[in-house]
Amino acid sequence: MWHSFAGRIVLGGAAIHIVLIPFLFTGVLLIVAKGYKEQFVQYVRHDAAQCAEQLSEATARPYLQRYLDEMALSGRTVYARLVLPGGTALSAAGSRSGLPFQEDFYFGEHGDGVYFISLPVAMGGALATLYLGYDEATAQQQIQSAYERGTLLAIAYILLSLLLVGSSSRSSPTRCASCATPPRESPPARPWSTSTSRPASSRSRTSPRNWSACATSW
Repeated sequence: MWHSFAGRIVLGGAAIHIVLIPFLFTGVLLIVAKGYKEQFVQYVRHDAAQCAEQLSEATARPYLQRYLDEMALSGRTVYARLVLPGGTALSAAGSRSGLPFQEDFYFGEHGDGVYFISLPVAMGGALATLYLGYDEATAQQQIQSAYERGTLLAIAYILLSLLLVGSSSRSSPTRCASCATPPRESPPARPWSTSTSRPASSRSRTSPRNWSACATSW
């Protein structure tokens, strides 16, 4: 079967699917992962800007400390630190204060699992600095789940293609055998029957009696 023209077409189509599908699914998964990362970074920047705006409206240290503690305890951030204009630093209770602050500009930049960002906060005509750290585990889990589902889908697609190739290879010999059956020969033409009237040319010929009559007249 594989040596026939149809078999080569089926085998070539299966080979194209097996080779191209992994690259296609990999490209799609990379686009999906990039979307998750960009969505996380946009959320972090928007949330950090809101925190800086709310902290700029208050100058009392008890309120600032309570606000930082609420951010850390609610799981909103894993690192929260505010440096006041005078140099005094306020850290949230329960935050990972031991982590070295390295500001990130894209997802997973330093490989520490935390996205760090710093923003200026205007307080009474002076500038304070807010340092925040967001856990990247949630986005990492979403990306990992997308990769796992995409890999399973690609494997299922390749297996389905192989099953279709196998089924076509089994059914093709039967169809080819039926196509190879020679056509039936048409029956030979039936000879003229004796009852068929003779041609008009034979009837127009002069009979022997007429020839004798013509000779007597001459």
